[in-house]
Amino acid sequence: MASKSTEKRDRGIKLQDYAAHGVDEYWIIDPEGQTVEQYLLRDGNYNLYLKVANGELNSQVVRGFTIPVRAIFEASANIQALAQILA
Repeated sequence: MASKSTEKRDRGIKLQDYAAHGVDEYWIIDPEGQTVEQYLLRDGNYNLYLKVANGELNSQVVRGFTIPVRAIFEASANIQALAQILA
């Protein structure tokens, strides 16, 4: 989560550490701005693939994983999305 207290760590050491360990996809969730940034690892570095506030977010690494962006921020949408995932 990209809160003011963790944003520097999320965009700095954590991002570098995940890249060094080959994590192919990295999301930064901004609860204040209610946006999600999706980064993909290419040649050892993360590149911004998508920044969204609405619609659906599709993992480029976990085949078939899709989540409505609103489900990340709204409890009722989260419950609906979870029910669909588990169905």
